[in-house]
This record gives sequence, C-alpha cells and structure tokens, in this order.
Amino acid sequence: MSNRCGQARPLAGHDFIAHGGADNGLVQKGRDMSIVTLSGRNVQLVVNARSGQPPLILHWGAPVAGDAFPEMLRHPVPGREDVVLRPSLAMEPGLGLSAQPGLLISRNRRDWDVLLGVEVVERQPNKIRLICADQHAEVRLIYDFISSEGHNVITASARLENIGQSSLAVHRALTMTLPLPPHISDIIGFSGLWAGEFQTERIKRFAGAWVRENRRGRGGHNDWPSMMLADASTDEHQGDAYGLHLGWSGNSRLSVETLPENRILASAGALFFPGEIVLQAGAHIDLPALHLGWSNMGLNGLSQSYHEHIRQDVMPQRSLQPERPERPVHYNSWEAVYFDHDLDTLAQLADLAAEAGAERFVLDDGWFKGRRSDQAGLGDWQVDTRVYPDGLTPLIDHVHSLGMEFGLWVEPEMVNPDSDLYRAHPDWILQSTAREPIPFRNQHLLDLTRSEVFDHIYDALDRLLCENPIGYLKWDMNRDINHPANALGLAVAHEQIRAVYAMVDRLRQAHPAVAIEGCSSGGGRADLGILQRTERIWASDNNDALERLGIQWGASHMLPLCATGAHVGPRICHITGRILPMELRVAVAMFGNMGIEADLRQESDKDRMALARAIALYKQHRDLLHQGDFYRLERETGHLAVGVVSKARDDALFMRVNLAESAFAIPSPLRLKGLDAEQRYQISLVWPDAWCAPNRHANKLVQQLQAGEIIMTGADLMHSGLQLPVSHPQTALMLHLQAMG
Repeated sequence: MSNRCGQARPLAGHDFIAHGGADNGLVQKGRDMSIVTLSGRNVQLVVNARSGQPPLILHWGAPVAGDAFPEMLRHPVPGREDVVLRPSLAMEPGLGLSAQPGLLISRNRRDWDVLLGVEVVERQPNKIRLICADQHAEVRLIYDFISSEGHNVITASARLENIGQSSLAVHRALTMTLPLPPHISDIIGFSGLWAGEFQTERIKRFAGAWVRENRRGRGGHNDWPSMMLADASTDEHQGDAYGLHLGWSGNSRLSVETLPENRILASAGALFFPGEIVLQAGAHIDLPALHLGWSNMGLNGLSQSYHEHIRQDVMPQRSLQPERPERPVHYNSWEAVYFDHDLDTLAQLADLAAEAGAERFVLDDGWFKGRRSDQAGLGDWQVDTRVYPDGLTPLIDHVHSLGMEFGLWVEPEMVNPDSDLYRAHPDWILQSTAREPIPFRNQHLLDLTRSEVFDHIYDALDRLLCENPIGYLKWDMNRDINHPANALGLAVAHEQIRAVYAMVDRLRQAHPAVAIEGCSSGGGRADLGILQRTERIWASDNNDALERLGIQWGASHMLPLCATGAHVGPRICHITGRILPMELRVAVAMFGNMGIEADLRQESDKDRMALARAIALYKQHRDLLHQGDFYRLERETGHLAVGVVSKARDDALFMRVNLAESAFAIPSPLRLKGLDAEQRYQISLVWPDAWCAPNRHANKLVQQLQAGEIIMTGADLMHSGLQLPVSHPQTALMLHLQAMG
C-alpha cells in the first residue's frame, strides 16, 4: 500500500523545527522528537506529529512524564485489520478507519480519500502550529493550538487550503476530532428552548454516536454548541471533566462516538449545506475555534477554567468607558413600554432607574421609523420623527443629566416586508428561489454576503452612532435562518455569519468606545464566536427569577457572571405570569451582569427602595462577583445554592434559594466550597436586609448572622457546613464571608 502522505518537507516561510535539531522546549528529554507537548496551568496536550503521518493526540489531561502512551501500545486483534488504524485530528477517509469522518472533500468526484501528513511543526511560547498536507489531493490543513498559564482551556483552530489548480468541494470540515480516555462515560449536552435556555442533559455514553446538529443558523436556544464529558463519579466538586465549546454562531455539529475497538472520539465543527463551501484554486476557509477545557476538580473546576479563559482571552480586553464601570447596571425599557414610546414616559422611567442606581439606560425596540409593532420598520434605521420630533437628543440629554450612559436596541440583520428598505429592494433577503419564504416574527433576513446590502446597513449604523452619543448597542437577532440562499439560489449560511462578524468588527473599529451586547431572542446566540466581539450576552428573555435560576445555572458551566445579562423583572412576570417578591428578583439578578427590566412606575415604594439597596449591595461586591471563582453548590427539588470566592480566598458571597417547602423541619447545613481551610471567616447575612424568619425561634440565629457574630473556619464551613434558618419558599438568603486575617 503506497503512502499518500508523501515525504515531509519544509514549506517556504516556515521554521522546520520538529524533526531534528535542539530541544527548544519542544519535547521532553528522552521523548521521540515527533512528540509535541503544550501545557496550560496544569493541563497538557501531547500530539504525535511524526513527519509524513496524520497528526494524532496521544494525551489530553493531567501532565504526564513518560512515553508509554496507551495509543502507541495498541496491537491488532483477531477479526479486524492486520494493522492498528489510528484516528487523526481531521479523521479523513484516507485513514481507512470506520468512524465518522471529520473531513469530506472531493475534486471532480476524486480525492475524497484524502490523507494528510505532517509537513511542518512550529513552536512558540504557549502555541503549536501543525502544517499538514496531501500533495496528491492538493489539500493543506493547518492546525493552531494556544494555551495559557492562567487556566486549563486550550484554543484549537484550523485552516483548510486548496493548493490545487481546480475547485475543491468541501462537504464537511469539522474543526477537530479528539480521542478521550475510556473511563469518560458520561455525556453532558445542552438543550432548551426560547425562554428556557441552557438546560443540561446527562446521559451514559453508548455504542455508536451521540450527535447534535444545529441547522437554525444560530445556536443557543436548542443547540448551544457546547458539551462536557465526565467520569461516572464526577460531580460539581470532584472528578475528571472535559469540555468542548465551538466558538461559532451558525450551524454546527457536535459528536461523541464510541467505536468497537474501545475508542471514544469527540468532534465539533461548523455544519455546511450541500454545495455551500467550494474553494477555488488557492482559496481557504478558516474553521471555527474549538475551546477545549479539562479539569480533575469536577464541573466547577472546568467552569472556572472557562471563565478565566473568557475573561482573559475571549472578550474585548479594555474598559470602554474609563470614567464608568466596565459593566454598568442596566435599565432596559422593553418590558416597561414595549412599542408604546413616549418621551415623557421614558424620561420618568429614566428618573426612577437613576434613583434605583442604574448606570446605563437602554432604549429597546420601537424607536425607529414606523415601528409601532413587530410588523414594520426593521431595516429603516432612522429615528421615528412622529414619536421623537427632535430626534433622540432630548432623551439622551436627559439620561446623561442623570449620570447614566445611553444605549440603543438594533436588529441589523433583519428587514420587515413593511419597510421602505424592503419595498425598494425585495431581492436583498435570503430566500430560496424555488420556495416561499417561511414566516417568522414578520421579518426576513438580509443577505449580508452581498456587498451593497452590507454597506447599506453598516452605513446606517455608523451614521446613527456618529450623530448620537450612544455608548452601547443591544444587537438582537430574532429569527432562525430557514432558507439561507442568496440571489443565485446558493446556500450561504456560513458566509452570512462571517458577514455578521465582519460588520461587528468594523463597527467596533470605527467606534471603539461603544460596547455591544449579543442577543438573539434571549440566549439564541451565546457562543464564544459572538462573545469575542461583545461585552455581554443576554441569557434569556425570561425574567422570571425562579426560571432564571436554572437558566443561569446552565449558562455558568462555561459563561462567567460578568458576561451573563441578568435583569430584575416585573412583579408579575410577562412570560410565566408568576408573581415573585422583589427580594428574590434582585438576589437572582445579582449573580450576573445585573440590570432592571420592569415598569418601575408599577412597583411599590417599598419595592423600589429594596431595589436600590440591592443595587448598592451589588456594586459593593461587583468586582468579587465578576472576577472571583464561581461555584455551583446545590441544586435539588427544594433549594439551590451558588457562590463566588475571591482569588485570594479572603472574600466570598454565597446564596441559597429556598424553592419549595422542605421535607424536613429544618434545612440541612449549607456546605461551602473554595475557602481557605485554615482561615477564620466572619459570616454576615447581607440579603434580604432587615429580614425576619417566619419561625420566631429562628430569629436569634438570624440576628447573629445579621450582626456578623458567627465566625467559623474555612474547614468547618466546607466540611460541616453552616446551619441556616428556616425560610419560606421563594426566599433567597445571601451570605458575605470576610477573612479575619
């Protein structure tokens, strides 16, 4: 059998350092020079990058010192091939391995059996680049791995190049396939729906493939492009856990496959429509980044690594308004007025928001031409002079006079049929030439892959930002992409997302002081591809505090609190109809990027005062909440508990929410995590303030907690726990812990 990979050779412009030469920190002494390692805080990735052979991950997890990797000690078995067939990063068909392929290409019905061999290995501090090629199929695939000393997430990306002289059809090109050790038995995926995002599903791995594909054009409500894999005994606090998150806002494919030869392969990448990706001679496609996490400290340890990675490496790394907090407390007008805009009403709401402590006022949908409902106006990004005869200036000036920043809602990717833009350019939408458009919230998607459409929308947004002192955009996207075809009938779903990214990037460059929120009917687009370009994700349109506990719990597996928008909703939730006390609503919103989305005129004086005190408490602990280590403690039928501990472990905030009547007369002690076992902590009940327990016998304990009279060691708090008083359902108790020194 001939070797299709050919001989390894240096490519022009690259340092050929993997094969021979000095150690250069590339490999450990005594190890085969073709074995390449990359380390994070306490994670290690080991790759077999032998010249001319497909690259193979030998190990991903805790640092190892030896060379006896199980993969390299495998041997043929009866009834199967006479040689060991090994997986590769691309899982290309030329391997001959009967597993799901990660790369499917063809050139005039040939070259489908591509087999990529390593040609070049480059190493920089915290980075490895592998350049692989099949000279016969005239295809090159370049892999980049980047690590950090601050966390255990490795970012992997890939570029597929057509180095031939004719066009290359790309049917599938997943970013990467990774082997996992056989003891990883559980798959934890994410599902959900609008107003119920980030739900987790934990199942046992089985023979065959677990596959989750998303064809909606946005991933979040039902198919957040993330998964975790764990040992059967892994829980929040202990055990091995792996994470894969695809930083991509469009169609995606995730898979975990168990092969008969006891191999477990996890893969992720963008999903393409038929004929969507055709690379002309010399062209390439950049595949979405895959964020690979590992922890031997349970799911909390995995989450904390993702949180550090997102804060340090993903989100924009600057304070956009130096004179203001980096992530101000919002007031959003949507659930207060919907489309019924009136300057006096909005000014009154701004007054009440400022009194409560809001630092940013966001004018939501309904401000632009013809927008009195969701049936008209999208695409016409001009201020409606019938509602705002003097433009937005009077409202912005009033908001600024109150010391708040002004923000604005936009939905640039969409157009209503009832709009000037659509009447002038009905051909500017994404639609199948042979099918009727599928109605969805009375709107269509603009084809941003067309330069004239892209430029028209960009110019409208740019003009809006140039003419008005706007510090913040809430960028929404409220429908699926059902027929992602351009004017020629060609599928362009992938290119559409790239165009969205390009527009956001261009706006950020032109207006660097403007912060942007990523929203899509709530959490419909909450991946790290969009978060790389935005400061905030709107987690859900559901502001019901009880529902939000579960939504925020799920999102916290990968998203840090500083990036997760969480609002105090109205007394009567507009989605569930549930009536919840202000003390609960504010407590839940504190564990996120806090905001308000309610008609404050309808709230009682007592509740507005409670809101103001809660926002003051949030501001006092905002740095802790946004930069500390987050812990999920308990989630049971009757209660839920979470907390944040500072990096120095001298400051912490914990919350337990009583959800239902307890099965016991007194609740179990709350066992905390993340504390310094040797340190003594003063414990204070900080929310609700001036709270009285429903049982008068518990009030002595309540008074001790409110006065900070209880002091315990970290060891006792983590092992024995803290006894809390009996409380009614829908009560959130928040504890502040301060180290005694």
